[in-house]
Amino acid sequence: RVIVKLLKLESPCQLRQYAAAWDDLWWRSASALPTHRGELLAQWLEHFAASRRFIALAVEADGQLVAALPLVGERKLRVLPVGAQATNCWTEGGALLVDAHAPEGTMALVAQGLCGLNWPLLSLDDINAGDRWWGDLRQQLTHSQATTHTVPRFHNGLIDITHDWDGYVAALSGNHRSAVKRSLKKLRKEGDVRLQVHSELVFKDIEPLLHTAFEIEDRSWKGEAGTSILRSPGMFDYFLRQSQQLAQWGQLELLFLTLSGQAIAFEYCYHAKGVIGSHKIGYDARFSKFGPGRLLRYLQLERYFADPQRRLLDTMGILCEAKAKWCTRSQEINRLMVAPRGLAATAIMQGYKHVWPRVRNLIGRRHIPYVPPALGAEVALATPVLNEPTSVA
Repeated sequence: RVIVKLLKLESPCQLRQYAAAWDDLWWRSASALPTHRGELLAQWLEHFAASRRFIALAVEADGQLVAALPLVGERKLRVLPVGAQATNCWTEGGALLVDAHAPEGTMALVAQGLCGLNWPLLSLDDINAGDRWWGDLRQQLTHSQATTHTVPRFHNGLIDITHDWDGYVAALSGNHRSAVKRSLKKLRKEGDVRLQVHSELVFKDIEPLLHTAFEIEDRSWKGEAGTSILRSPGMFDYFLRQSQQLAQWGQLELLFLTLSGQAIAFEYCYHAKGVIGSHKIGYDARFSKFGPGRLLRYLQLERYFADPQRRLLDTMGILCEAKAKWCTRSQEINRLMVAPRGLAATAIMQGYKHVWPRVRNLIGRRHIPYVPPALGAEVALATPVLNEPTSVA
């Protein structure tokens, strides 16, 4: 008989004590984001949540972790204490991890742990609507008499690396192919165009490469808005520490589009389990007329389609039209609100569902429904497109 028990980790120090077991679970889970591993989660907590309550619910079966969910405390409307996932606009720090072969009762224990926390409301973001484990957890929460409410947020775009490059390019819209072809032709008139890929990084090279990347970001609209990494106190040091750890694991990839040796666009990627996570992509605004971002993406995908070890590129974040032009499919991303048992919790949930939208409208934060754009390469997963040009080079 398998002995299953619930554990609670309540500090980055305690998390690091379980880092090996946490990472072993990560490898057995569906997550392909290295930021969900123990050390990078601990770094996220130290940088973004040092003064906030942290608790990770973990399920152990016969001495092996089979599920884990990290949460941090925050406040809604400055007064209501809420338990939220350890993630923010800068980077993901934690997610629900579940062993694909977790024993029966695993999600019931996670639900029991959530209901036993003293937060009146839980706000669980960035949930893949099609993930079976989140569906199981919500069902177990309902059985525990918790009140739940799902809020659709956005779609996330995915590019399946089918290894049929000609078929994929043919599936793109004619207008998009023409735009890439024109951009590439114009830029080649200016000089030598190359894609540089750094995936096996030596420690001493990480900081200068990272600085080059974020200097490009600073020369984009983000620099003008004051939201670039280099203009945000402490953020370069945070990403340097993150990238050093990723490079040690072999799970960091930095790409640059260069013109006669000068970097004019970059991409900061995670890569693990055959999946590339496009965390940051940007270009020097001085070269915007050449469409350097889309050229980097085109040359990147051409390289990945020729590599049998690659299977998916996750564009990460809100699916916009620029990303959708390349995508073969998308995921619906939701927020799961949970109010544990009790009349007060139920009242809070009703307030969130019915009162808060009115308050938001009154203070000028009117909610605009998200409409996902059409996918530009969805047909690549269905029937091949015939009698169309298959190259833009």
